[in-house]
Amino acid sequence: MSGIASILFKKGYKVQGTDLQESIYTKQLMKLGVKVYFGHRKDNIKDAKTMVYSGAVSSDNEEFLFAKQNGLKIFSRGEMLANLMEESIGISVCGSHGKTTTSSLISFLFFRAGLDPTFVVGGNIRNLDTNVCLGSSKLFIAEADESDGSFLMLSPLFEVITNIEEEHMDYYKNLGNLKNAFLKHICNIRKDGFLIAGRDNKIIKNILTTHKKDINAQIITYGLGSPCSIYASNIHTDNGKTYFDVTFKGKNLGNIQIFLLGIHNVQNSLACIAVGLLNGIKWEKIAEILPDFKGVNRRFEIKGKYDGALVIDDYAHHPTEIKTCLKMADELKPTRKIAVFQPHRYTRTKYLAKGFAEALKEVDIPILVPIYGASEKPIKGVSSRLICEHLKNLGVSALHFEEREEVVNYLKKIIKPDDIVLTIGAGDVYKIGEELIRKECG
Repeated sequence: MSGIASILFKKGYKVQGTDLQESIYTKQLMKLGVKVYFGHRKDNIKDAKTMVYSGAVSSDNEEFLFAKQNGLKIFSRGEMLANLMEESIGISVCGSHGKTTTSSLISFLFFRAGLDPTFVVGGNIRNLDTNVCLGSSKLFIAEADESDGSFLMLSPLFEVITNIEEEHMDYYKNLGNLKNAFLKHICNIRKDGFLIAGRDNKIIKNILTTHKKDINAQIITYGLGSPCSIYASNIHTDNGKTYFDVTFKGKNLGNIQIFLLGIHNVQNSLACIAVGLLNGIKWEKIAEILPDFKGVNRRFEIKGKYDGALVIDDYAHHPTEIKTCLKMADELKPTRKIAVFQPHRYTRTKYLAKGFAEALKEVDIPILVPIYGASEKPIKGVSSRLICEHLKNLGVSALHFEEREEVVNYLKKIIKPDDIVLTIGAGDVYKIGEELIRKECG
């Protein structure tokens, strides 16, 4: 949403917006000159002609109701993104996990290669200190959102699908509906377009096999070995960097390094490399640029240290993402892993409480804090204590705190040098790590 607001503002529109609380994105918009209100009230939009809303806005939102009752033009986030991309060479990235990092990698590569793209991604690219850019070329890179089906409004020339997993079941209800939505999205790729798909994922592999005759796009698969169109081999890590060889269409291109940990980031990089090669960026240029990529805010972001322990923040809000985050932490060889997890949305907690417990059982000290509901109303009997109960059934003792200050005070007492403290979740759990570090500096 902040990226769309920024692009519209730079195109000359008068733009204002509302959010629940201040963030890095609202600060960037205000610095740009966009008026930002905090707290939803109908008076905020009394002079507006058009509203663009996100999937986090409920149908009974005061501003949304006022817009409907007063005849404003109303666009969903996906509709506006589709309008902005319509006349462009669209490159979109979707998938259950990894789409922010992958779309950021592609944006960074194209930007540094001098292709002057427009891009809108879901996280702040650390090197560029932004999540959006209005370029002068026809290239438009966007992170697409499957959570509410809005990615079906896009018709890109290049479509990356990182992976597909049982997620957003509050919207899709079952895996069949989710798979059908991704298939429809694939069928929206423009004539002579490309599908760049993560073949290591079982559901994607099944779609490519079962529905090959329905897919008109040229298929480029990526993964950790043959028969993928582009694959990585000889993968190893050293001093926080990952090295691997790249083979594309049977030809070994050479070795590359990335300043990112985890096999999933090797896969994300392969998708980026494929899109770059398909758009005429030479391998030598790609191998020169990608090692400079420093990642995205809130994606395994090292925030600092407290009493010798690393404090790391990650946006993970699905069991698979938490497992991936913990694997990256293991690569740093900590004495103990301490994780503070804040579940995101009541519906997701209801569906995945057991899965969250399975992921967190590998943590030495798991700590749960209250659910970040976003736009959702509480569901009776659903709280983060559900995860504690499932952990108990697995023989793991978990702690639960209601207040942020309680967590910070507890961490101060138990942290040892060479521990890793992870704040995990899509809400404001990162503030716990920041507060801890501030106390260390104080």
